[in-house]
Amino acid sequence: MSLSIQSPSSRGHRAIPPSHSFHAIDTPANSGSTGQPVFTCNDGRVLPLYTDLTAGLPDGLYLGLFNGRDNPFMAAADPGFDGPLIGRLHYCHTVEAREVRLEFVDPFEGRRFFPDMEIVAGPSGHVPPGRISMPVQLGLNSGAIVFDGRYFADWTAFIISSVRTVIGRDLTSQRRI
Repeated sequence: MSLSIQSPSSRGHRAIPPSHSFHAIDTPANSGSTGQPVFTCNDGRVLPLYTDLTAGLPDGLYLGLFNGRDNPFMAAADPGFDGPLIGRLHYCHTVEAREVRLEFVDPFEGRRFFPDMEIVAGPSGHVPPGRISMPVQLGLNSGAIVFDGRYFADWTAFIISSVRTVIGRDLTSQRRI
């Protein structure tokens, strides 16, 4: 039995260079460099990819989408593809398996992921946190988050912290096979 590991380029993803102060809103779109893999949206936006190579992001709560499909009726035997790494978040809440509600630490960062998200400054000039709801489309026996017209059957919320061990999926020490 042999295992083949696909590079991000062979899965249709590009890579961005690593940075010590990487912030999702400042994601550069360098297609010829090696480094941080990216998720390319249908409209051309470039977002961080949920994978084991996402160390180096700022501390915070993130939502990782994976086991993605272009068609919701694809066979479950297909492992699917990795989706975007969404964050930094104040919270991530699944409501009655119908929707996932997110609140971003920085509402302008939230617009990177959801361009239609409203950002309205109050009378004092203060910009409230960005909030968004993503619908979960239910199938016959499972649901999927719809993001960028693609269907993600699995998702996880976790903390990246330079001080503590990552809660959930340890992105710095795990190797994917």
